[in-house]
Amino acid sequence: MPRKLILAAVVLTTALTGPLSTAAAADGAVTAAATVSQEPVAPEVDELDLAGVDPQAAAELPAAAPAPEDPALPAPAVAPEAEPQTEQAPSPAPTDEPTAPSATASATTDPPSTADPLATADPLATADAVAPEAEEPVTTERQAPAEEPAGVAPETFAGAVAPSDEVDPDVLTQELDVAPFTVLGVSWDASDDLEDVVVRYRVRQDGTWSGWEAVAASDEQPDAGGQDAIGTRGATDPIVAVDADGVQLWAQAARGEVRGLKAVLIDPGEDTGTATASNAAYTTGTADVATASLAAAASRPAIITRAQWGAVESQVTCNPDYSKDVRAAVVHHTASSNAYSAADVPGILRGILSYHTRPEGGGGRGWCDIGYNFLVDKFGRVFEGRTGGMDRPVVGVHAGGFNSRTFGVSAIGEYGSAGASAAMNEAISQLIAWKFQVHRITAGATVGLVSGGGATKFPAGTTVALPTIFGHRDTSQTSCPGQNLYNALGSIRARVAQLSNATVAASPRGSWDSVSATSSTITVRGWALDPSASSRSISVRVSVGGKTRTVTANKSRSDIASAFPGAGPLHGFAAAVDVGGGRHAVCVTALDVGAGTDVNLGCLWVRTVNAAPTGVVDSVRSEGGNALRVAGWAMDPDTSAPIRVHVYLDGKVVRGLTADRKRADIGRKYGNGSEHGFLTTLSTTPGKHRLCVYAIDSTSGSPKTLTCRTVTVTNASPKGVVDSVRAEGGNALRVAGWAMDPDTSAPIRVHVYLDGKVVRGLWADRTRADIGRRYDNGSEHGFLTTISATPGDHRLCVYAIDSAGGSPKTLTCRTVTV
Repeated sequence: MPRKLILAAVVLTTALTGPLSTAAAADGAVTAAATVSQEPVAPEVDELDLAGVDPQAAAELPAAAPAPEDPALPAPAVAPEAEPQTEQAPSPAPTDEPTAPSATASATTDPPSTADPLATADPLATADAVAPEAEEPVTTERQAPAEEPAGVAPETFAGAVAPSDEVDPDVLTQELDVAPFTVLGVSWDASDDLEDVVVRYRVRQDGTWSGWEAVAASDEQPDAGGQDAIGTRGATDPIVAVDADGVQLWAQAARGEVRGLKAVLIDPGEDTGTATASNAAYTTGTADVATASLAAAASRPAIITRAQWGAVESQVTCNPDYSKDVRAAVVHHTASSNAYSAADVPGILRGILSYHTRPEGGGGRGWCDIGYNFLVDKFGRVFEGRTGGMDRPVVGVHAGGFNSRTFGVSAIGEYGSAGASAAMNEAISQLIAWKFQVHRITAGATVGLVSGGGATKFPAGTTVALPTIFGHRDTSQTSCPGQNLYNALGSIRARVAQLSNATVAASPRGSWDSVSATSSTITVRGWALDPSASSRSISVRVSVGGKTRTVTANKSRSDIASAFPGAGPLHGFAAAVDVGGGRHAVCVTALDVGAGTDVNLGCLWVRTVNAAPTGVVDSVRSEGGNALRVAGWAMDPDTSAPIRVHVYLDGKVVRGLTADRKRADIGRKYGNGSEHGFLTTLSTTPGKHRLCVYAIDSTSGSPKTLTCRTVTVTNASPKGVVDSVRAEGGNALRVAGWAMDPDTSAPIRVHVYLDGKVVRGLWADRTRADIGRRYDNGSEHGFLTTISATPGDHRLCVYAIDSAGGSPKTLTCRTVTV
């Protein structure tokens, strides 16, 4: 067999995985119950860039290459206690007058032993989403599902070809001495001509080198549309080797050549949390059964929170994605060493978190949080995984194409060659039973899920019939969760059914049909009823961040009355919650009134969009030498009510007023009311000034600048004309004309002099429509007066008086004869 030369030296760099960015805590996320002794320190990570084949190491390779576990598996088993029943296909969204349910409708998902008197499909159920739902900035009605193909049974791999055992490495290192690590991750450049990459590894622990182990490429990928980055490199799942201080790596592809190989060795550091929670049925730190509870209902098991196992929250770079509902649980294993102690587990989790969140360019997966929703160790302890609320429909990264509307539970260890402990199986069962009660899922049933495509063996859009508890291998080309744990799924389904199905059957059901948002309010609409008291209107709680509102579902819904005979129509709800601008996690919970439990009807991110105010300053003009007249309109699209306008002069606010003057033109144009005009006059001094006018947002958002301009305040001279002067009798003069000051539309004074003496002062306030049309400054500018005079010649002068005290304007000075 030809040997390759070493193409590049091993490069070892050590760095702390510091914060990529600080993610805000998710609205309403569950707060960790533990008190930590100090802030967790980010694990230390050694990054190795690897290439080439070491000749000496190649000479020592085994004759046949170790292969990963073969994923050629039978179809999934079902729980013997509860015959699987296909969940009824989603029905179209109801109308005001829906058609009565067909007499041939498919059976309920509840097992016969706990028959639900209202066991029909939810009338507003929709087709399963194929990706995390998008945040909703506006009302989003649930649509009737398109015609979909019948359920497809999970594909098996009876004809799959096992990886080749030919020994021909693309990359092979010598035995490397490294700093101690607990989690190892390996990644490489992806390309179209590269197929079936297998990574083989050996580690040194306590001075002893292990044999070669083999892992295939991970198929865990985010669904499209979520906040986790879709991978562009191939990678393994995290490999656990507690306190190893040596590693040797061998990468080989069935077709093509592995290039750009990176390995990250993660030392999780010392524990800073208090991971002491345990499954109530088992003794912490042992795999021995104590007294397993056979309770008829599942309470929430003891769960070790992220704070307790020391999650470094600065490594989390996003808020969680949510689903509108949850339909199934996916069981995994971490496919790594089972040789760990109870004290090792928190560090293992910190290492997995660090590998999952490390950027791809640095050898990690590039996700924004740990992929699994929950993890369970061999001692029966349950650990919180991805953040966002353990009782919420958090979308993880654990089953490509089926991440949305499922939750992932990963067994820590490798369960292809070893069996899971009784403590682990019971803890998985209790955890799933509790989650099934929270989301009203029936164990032992079959559900149709729609593939989102990507890292799955089912093309996008394929409806796949799956048990409500299934293994990762049922949707992906993987052996996960290992043959032994996969074989145990039947008994896990039966145990979950025993713990939770009766409670699920008695719990509320419902749906939220739409969510709408204004700049300051989120409104959720839907329906809910409790089968234990079907004719009674129950309460629904809507949570938006730290705010909640509880309403009674008592609005008339004739479609619900038709779908659930005997329940009546009073089961609709509409709940509005006042919020600020931005992105909010919205969750809806139907509150139980009988023998069941409260049910989470789903969560979504909703963005409230605060529309900016708008408006125009129509005119700015000088009035006299000491005033500015400002006119225009301003409106906030988020409300039809008048808004405030602030006027600044030379950097200082000089006027605040409400834009409430009638503007029919604005009402016609925008359809948002007509009371949006404003007009104001500002006192000032002659000269140049900086004028700024702002429309104020109705919900405390940023103001809108309507204008910022330099204006010049001048004292325009009055103007006018003496139209006629004529003698009347032998002792009077009749004087008529008009006078106006351009600085004001108001009438001004006129003074009349005769022979050098003032004989009359009057207002030029008579209507002159011709002047109004010509100058567009009002029409009340005419004057007419009669003054006494003796016969003979006289000197007549008429002056228009400036409105601001400036110089008068001479309208005429002439000699007249009486």
